[in-house]
Amino acid sequence: MNLSDSENVQALMNMLGIPLFPANNAEPWKPRWNIAPQAFMNTLLAEPVDEAMADDHDKSTTSEPAALYKTKMRWGIPAPWSEPGKSVRPLINARGETILSKPTFRHLVRDYRAIVPVNGFYEWERVGSERLPYYVSTARYPAMLMAAVYQPMTADDYAKEKHTATSSPQLGFSFDDEPLATAPADDRPPPAGEFAIVTTEATGELARIHHRTPVILNPEQALRWLVADDTDEMKQLMAPETVAEVVIKPVNSAVNSSRVDGPECLLPPETDSE
Repeated sequence: MNLSDSENVQALMNMLGIPLFPANNAEPWKPRWNIAPQAFMNTLLAEPVDEAMADDHDKSTTSEPAALYKTKMRWGIPAPWSEPGKSVRPLINARGETILSKPTFRHLVRDYRAIVPVNGFYEWERVGSERLPYYVSTARYPAMLMAAVYQPMTADDYAKEKHTATSSPQLGFSFDDEPLATAPADDRPPPAGEFAIVTTEATGELARIHHRTPVILNPEQALRWLVADDTDEMKQLMAPETVAEVVIKPVNSAVNSSRVDGPECLLPPETDSE
């Protein structure tokens, strides 16, 4: 996942009436080019997350959001089957085809839906023993809005966590089994929740590289995702044919390392150094 260009993401969020950064610049922006699971990210909700919402939260009765709300969340929902003291890979994706029936996600997709604004994401094509990286962005909009579900988190929940090393996929969006890397503990304020990106079947040129893709929505679809009041509408928004048209370009193999988080990740492959 990539957040290297604040102007592009800001332009898209302006369409939704939300500033990416506060007017007083109290939240300095730090560019990112290679975001891995367990990172804290800006996400959009249809209403604020607080303790009252955790106890009495019903979006199904809301036809239009009063206002969108930007908050920090952490990428990766803890697996329900994880055991205390053991390192278990978090759930970073939720399959749209089964999200309404899987016990782990069905209550989240009903009550806790979010949007993740990013410039684009990385995907890898397997060619023999090689993995060739590509950068995927949208064709029509300056940035993209990804559908997500989240699990609310209170300050007490966060305080109870053991911030030990957690195994997670090494690279941004990787939909198959990949080498694991250690995600460092983060001592920033607790996030409002933990999210997973909703995925669907890839189509067109993207399907040549990989069979899965995040659900990418246009601004109108994103608003509908946040306030959808029936399962048929949710299914429609998660269908492969609704995914926004994308642009795919090969990029530098530097992105293959989660420790590399700079503009070199987006350089053409011919600039790779030996």
